[in-house]
Amino acid sequence: MDAFTVALAQMDCALADKEQNLGRCLSLIDAAARQSARLVVFPEAALTGYLSPQGDFDLRAFAESASGPTAASLAALARTHGVALGGP
Repeated sequence: MDAFTVALAQMDCALADKEQNLGRCLSLIDAAARQSARLVVFPEAALTGYLSPQGDFDLRAFAESASGPTAASLAALARTHGVALGGP
């Protein structure tokens, strides 16, 4: 079996700020690819941030189809770098 590098993305997720979180994910993909990663794994809720105990926002407001703009941005950069993604 061939060895490959896995990058585990540790990030501070901004609550309810998908655009900021997406930008951070894209930056982390770039950084991982520069270090020869072939797989980049993100934490759960990387795009929306974690829910607070008070339930401050409705996750349905962030829903997109599987081929929506967020997935398209992530997929395009993953293709550019030849990496696989786990998560967001």
